[in-house]
Formats: sequence, structure tokens, C-alpha cells
Amino acid sequence: MKTFKTIALLLVGTVSSLLLMGCGEIDTGTKTSAWEKETATIVPEEPKTEIILGDIGGASTLQEAIADFNSKNDRITITIHDYYEENISDGISRLYDDILTGKGPDIISFSTDEMDVEVLREKGAIENLIPYLEKSDVIGEEDIVDSAYQVLTADGGLYMLPTNFVLYTLITKEKWCSNKENFTFEEALRAVRECEEDPMISRDLFLQEGAICGGYSGETEDNRLEQYIKIAEQLPQQAMFQTNDLLMREGKIPFNLECIGDMQQYLYKKSVWGEDAVYTGFPGAEGNGRIFIFVNCFAINSQSTHKEEAWKFVESYFTEEGQKTIAPNWNFSILQDVLDQQLSDSRKQEYYQTSDGKREKLPILTYEIGGTYENVYAAQDEDIQDVREMINNTKVMQRSDLPFIGITQEETLYYFNGEKSIEETVAAIRNRIGEMPNATNAQTDRDVVINIGDFSVSLYESEQEILGKLDKMGLLYEKVEDSDNKKYNYYYNVGDGEAQFVQVYFLEKECVRIRISSNETFAHTSRGIYSGNTYSQMVDQYGDSYEKHTYMGKERYTIYRYALGECFHEFGIPGEATGEIYNVDVYVSGQMPIYDYGEEIVED
Repeated sequence: MKTFKTIALLLVGTVSSLLLMGCGEIDTGTKTSAWEKETATIVPEEPKTEIILGDIGGASTLQEAIADFNSKNDRITITIHDYYEENISDGISRLYDDILTGKGPDIISFSTDEMDVEVLREKGAIENLIPYLEKSDVIGEEDIVDSAYQVLTADGGLYMLPTNFVLYTLITKEKWCSNKENFTFEEALRAVRECEEDPMISRDLFLQEGAICGGYSGETEDNRLEQYIKIAEQLPQQAMFQTNDLLMREGKIPFNLECIGDMQQYLYKKSVWGEDAVYTGFPGAEGNGRIFIFVNCFAINSQSTHKEEAWKFVESYFTEEGQKTIAPNWNFSILQDVLDQQLSDSRKQEYYQTSDGKREKLPILTYEIGGTYENVYAAQDEDIQDVREMINNTKVMQRSDLPFIGITQEETLYYFNGEKSIEETVAAIRNRIGEMPNATNAQTDRDVVINIGDFSVSLYESEQEILGKLDKMGLLYEKVEDSDNKKYNYYYNVGDGEAQFVQVYFLEKECVRIRISSNETFAHTSRGIYSGNTYSQMVDQYGDSYEKHTYMGKERYTIYRYALGECFHEFGIPGEATGEIYNVDVYVSGQMPIYDYGEEIVED
């Protein structure tokens, strides 16, 4: 179009010159020929800004969203670059290579069960989206499901934004799990040993998801690794799909891993397993032992020259229209108000009238089990509450790039094949992890963390960061100066106005000690132990390799101290040495609490 206009102008100039040469003079009036009028109105169109979106597989819903966006934007066009080849892994490798070499797409589309963007975040290859949220009139931090937001921003920034999520959760029977909040190692091991049929989860998958959700680590002091291996030993090498649902209902299958993305899936699986079905998490894990799988996620390439335009497309999913037309809301929504509506809608019971005039409930689905048909009806209040608690207490998301998992799966084969003892296997796993450059695994630094409600605070965090979290929780805190104490400068009493939960101690504005002082589950260690637990529960999570001190003052008092890498965990039990825990202290080296327990008793 630009070339055409240039030629037209040259032609105009040429014709004008010829007129001058032939007539010697020109008419200076305002008349213009019809041909000149036509050429004068030709203006080049501004080129559209092309945004490249990298995807693996090109989902039809994504293509529909792009077509919708392109039809509504004159100056931006989205083009899909599908990286899928013969398999997903090769496609992901190509996508990584393009991004890290500066040739990548502007936007990346993925789900966390297929792709892990942690390596891209570490290399600064993807944008922190928090500044975009802060400027947006469409979506902000306050709009996102809080537990999901805390997981997404665990590294201090928001490097991907999903539209939806599903939950990985175990389901079993009450006889195998007495408390849905804590599926113990003893219960899980008893279930797999006593059940007549294998669960529909393989050894490798159990070890993988157990590591991801914080059920165990490769650290020397963590005895949970042995317990996971003992449970995995009882599982099949290859998971088999079980078509006989009666085996689940009759308790002949110990447990299964389910992916719950909406209330209908939750209700269906609960019905299949029977009235005594229990949704629970992986043993010994963080939070409730469940895992977020974020779907329809978007990240923006930090080297893109069209970041604002890329964000405009991502943002389109969260408009009111986008939520109704392009967001895959058959799964749980990342938006709190939409999620609330999804849960509320699942409660609505519809009815129909029979031929004889009776009003009957209309099932949301019907399935066959044991040769008979059973109906599933709308959710009850307790179902919705259970799902809310599952979502609110989930602390981790699906990962796929943890080398610790591969090492564990490889080394445990020697044990399962009878070539090594469990002690040799565990030692080999820990040695290989220790030999890794900058060795990291799923549980690095997990023991420096204390969970308070849906948030967590940790040793080495700054005063500003911790107080910011306490403000978000709506908790009250009072600063206590302690100029006489050389270990720390001051501490904060933290509570809700009625009870005091925690004291947080600072040295040079850095957290060096956290003390749990309330026997409520609101505050607990990363391994789930709180003031009010028992000695046996402590040993279940920490093992029996502790330093023990017993004192006699007004009453007998026993201290159990665990050295855990970068920190210490200390538990105090008054009275019987194996009784109920009173105080819990987590601290860095040099911050050992000083209490007047009385005279130490030296025991043989």
C-alpha cells in the first residue's frame, strides 16, 4: 500500500511537470481532477501487532478464545505456535530452548501437570505478573482464591496466572483413616497390607506425589522417607484401572488418588466409595496433603516487546464476558466469587413430576455398580464445606522438574527387587542428593516454616515481610522490647484478640525464633505438630533421634530437641515424658530458649 502511494505521487509530479512545460503557466485555482482526488485518499493501514502464543497441543478452547479476542481487537492479533511434536516432552524442551535463547513466544499457555516453569522463573525468563494485577481494572489479588494465590506467589512473585484448578486428593474409607485431616503412616501401611486388592496408584506415582506435597524429603533427619518406601513396597509397579466399583465400596481397595475438578466429580466418587468414604491427603505432608493442579495457565515472556498487549489477552479471560464464554469453568475457578457461585449452584436440587403426580428429586447423574443403578443428587451443605476446606488448606502445587523424585524412584527399585536393604536404599538416595550441584528437593528449608492459618512464616524472613502477612490474616501483634536479652532484639506476641498463638523473635530485623504457645491447630510446624499434640504424634512425624533433657522444678518437664539442617525444633512436655506437648519452639543456631525448668535430672 505504501509503494502504491509513492508511485501515485510520482505520477502526479510527472504530469504537473508536463503541464508546465507545455503551457508555460499553471492555473493556481483550487480545482482538482477526479484522478487526483482518488489517489489523495489512499492511506496506508497501520500494521497489526502480532502476539505469538506458545502452546503444547493447541486445545480447542484456547483456539476459540484467540478467535474471539482477534475478532474484537483491530490492532492486535494472536497467533498460536504449537510446539507439540511426537510427544509432549519434546515439545516442552523446544519451547524452553526458544525462550531461553531469546526466540520464544510472547505468551506461554500450559497446565502445571504437564509443564513446570520454575526453571524459567529462576532464569528471569518470565514476567512477574503482580505489577500487572495492581494496574488492572479487571482482576486483582483480592479476586483470586487466597490459598491458590499463596501457592502461586510462594517465591515472592506471580509468574503464571491460571484461570482454573483441580485438586489431587486421596480417597479411602473411615476404617483406614480415622481423621481426614491426618492420614497417618500407620493407617496407610495397615490399609495396603490388609486390603485384598491393590490400589489404583503405582509405586512411582505415590512416591512422586508424596514428595511434591511435602510428605517426605531426602534430608538425613527426615525418617518419613523410609515410611513412604515401606508403603510404596505394597503398591503395584504399574497401576491398573479397576472396573469393579464394588471393591471400593466394600473396602477391599485401600485408597486411590483422585483428581477433583468440580462438585459433580466429588459427589460421584464419594457415592462410589460409600457412606463412610473419606477424602484425605498424603501422609506427613504440608497443609492437608493435597495438591493444586493449575490449568489454563498463562505466563508472559520477559523478553517480549509486546508485554502490555500480551497481558490484554490474558486479562480477557477474567472479564465478566470472558468468564461466561471462554474460561473453562467446568473446573473450579481461580476467581473467588465465581468459585463461590459454582459451589452454591451445586446445592440446587431440581425436581420432576412422575406420571402419578409425585414430586421426585432429579439426579445430577446415574451410574451402575454391582449390576444396579444408583443416583447422585445435589450437594449438601457438609459436602460444600468439605470441598471449601480442601481448597483452603492446600499448600502446594503440582511440580514436574524435581530431580529428587527421579532419584528416589530409581534407587527404590533396588529395594523392591531385593538387591538392597531399606537402610542402604535410603542412604543411596541421600548421598545422590548431597552430590547434586546446589542440591535442592521438594523439602528444602521446609522445617524453617511455621504455618499460621492459611499463611506461613519462616526463620530468616524479614520483619516487614512477616508483619505484612500478619496484617493480611487480620491478626493482632504487640511488640515487646527486650534490651537485656543478647540473643534477640525484640519479639512480637501474635493473636486474634482473644488468644495468643505465637511469639516471633527478631535479631537485626530478621526472624530467628518462632514459638507456638496455644494448643490450637491454628499454628503448627510444617510437619503438622502443634501445642496439644502428644509425644507419639511428635515421633510419628520427626522420629526418635532427638536430644532429650528432663528437669524437675515445680513439676517434671522434658525437652525433646531435633537438629534439622538449618534450624532446631524443640518440644516441651510437662509431667509424663510421653504426654501432651505444651510448648513448641523453632529457632536458628544460637537461639536456644532459656527457661527456668528447675534442676536437670540425669537419666541413665
